[in-house]
Amino acid sequence: MEAATIPWRPLGRILVEQGLLTSEELEAALAQQEKTGRRLGETIVECGFVSGPELSSALAAQYGIELTTETGFGTGLRGQIQRRHENERRSLRPVRSDPAAQAAVAERDRLVGELRGEVERLSAAARSHDQQLEHERTESREALRAAGASVTEREEEIRAARL
Repeated sequence: MEAATIPWRPLGRILVEQGLLTSEELEAALAQQEKTGRRLGETIVECGFVSGPELSSALAAQYGIELTTETGFGTGLRGQIQRRHENERRSLRPVRSDPAAQAAVAERDRLVGELRGEVERLSAAARSHDQQLEHERTESREALRAAGASVTEREEEIRAARL
């Protein structure tokens, strides 16, 4: 008996056909994938275009696998997670398609990067300052010990001279 052959369809096409992804989002994800070398599904989820559960369903459709209804402990959990992801995706979609919002997000990301760099620079300066202070404390302790020994020796000399 021969296994049934399932015509393979690209993941991006399936997601567009299912209405989960726009052509523009697919193009953006493909460009991002080309830069990072990551799998398309990972890239699409990372960009926030599709949720993990939606990707799972599309991959199952791509390979002709039927996802069964949940039974037993946790029944309905997958559905709740999928609905939550769909709601989040719907709320983010206007931002992704609005050039002004995209520019604002890019500017925010640039500023966050600058702030991280500045925090790292200041942290390095603080560590260097702490090391310098510790070095100065050590030198001061040693000088005080030496001075204390000198004072003790001088006091002994004065006592001896009085006797």
